[in-house]
Amino acid sequence: MRSGVVSLAKSLSQQLAAEKIRVNNLVPGSIDTDRLRSNITVQSKAAGVSFEGKFAQRSAAIPWGRFGNADEFGRAGAFLLSDAASYITGQTLVVDGGMMKTVW
Repeated sequence: MRSGVVSLAKSLSQQLAAEKIRVNNLVPGSIDTDRLRSNITVQSKAAGVSFEGKFAQRSAAIPWGRFGNADEFGRAGAFLLSDAASYITGQTLVVDGGMMKTVW
């Protein structure tokens, strides 16, 4: 995660709040996409292991035990844009199955 982007959202959220404009960050973790699968293919070949084995190893490292999917990430974004999140601004929502080990 880039601290500059997080700080920018926080600063903009304070500047734009009077105009009722919300500014938030949505940060993806490992989402099961073609790009992720392509990267795992390269990693598995370099390590001399099967794609399935490397996929299982990488997903097992996520506390939730699996990769996220595009629908889950999209629904998180839809939530931030919805009236249900009308009082949320200047925040960073990390959609990563619990991978991030730091606190703000």
